[in-house]
Amino acid sequence: MCSKFVRSLALLALVSCSVLEDRSECPCRLYLDFSSLSCKAYDSLCYTIWGDEGEYVYSSVFCYEGDENGVTVPVSCRGDVYVAVYPGDFAHMLNAGACTMPGSEQAVPLYSYHGQCDTRQESAVLKVEMHKQFCTLTLEFVTDDSQKYLLAVESSYAGMTLDGRPLEAKMKFHIPGNGSEPMSCRLPRQNSGSDLKLLVADASGHVRIFALGMILESAGYDWTAADLEDVYLRLDYKNMAANVSAATWEEEVFVPVVI
Repeated sequence: MCSKFVRSLALLALVSCSVLEDRSECPCRLYLDFSSLSCKAYDSLCYTIWGDEGEYVYSSVFCYEGDENGVTVPVSCRGDVYVAVYPGDFAHMLNAGACTMPGSEQAVPLYSYHGQCDTRQESAVLKVEMHKQFCTLTLEFVTDDSQKYLLAVESSYAGMTLDGRPLEAKMKFHIPGNGSEPMSCRLPRQNSGSDLKLLVADASGHVRIFALGMILESAGYDWTAADLEDVYLRLDYKNMAANVSAATWEEEVFVPVVI
């Protein structure tokens, strides 16, 4: 009885082995899970997938229909792949998985997802969560005169790379207003130690340049945060001093200004 049972197990194992196949060349079924996103916030999503050596893999658009909360993508590239997801409204700014912002305007209000996945398996799941890639700067410009000033921002970063780093691209734009009351603008994500500058031109055309990036970082601003905070800057033009604050900070930070 025992011998028959053992032979039966051996035969079953042999049959099982015979139907096994090498699936190493089969595409990985990558599921992009959008369930944490609100269809009210995004009508559609652009997603793009690239290999770790920069080779194009796949890209398409997901539109919310019915109860669908994600999409399955067959990825034939086995290894580490990068996945970037942007709102459909920004499709015209995408190039090779990167998002390039206009160089003569303030940053667009971009939320995006950037992730990495190992596709050396039959299936994988990435839970997509969008993150805030811009900082709204509110600037209070304090002077002791009645001059009208023209303020501009200049940066060497304007957009996002495929893998979620600030994109090197020139940007320069004027901040709406003339310095007589608080002004605001959107700044793109920067690298630590970036050359982000504030340019202040008086009525005669004389321009003073402030190291805006250094001022914010000296106050403790974190450009590497998953979601960039909005910040308030009070710049005392006469006394060359700045006070920086953000909603989550316990108190504002004083920063001496050096031109």
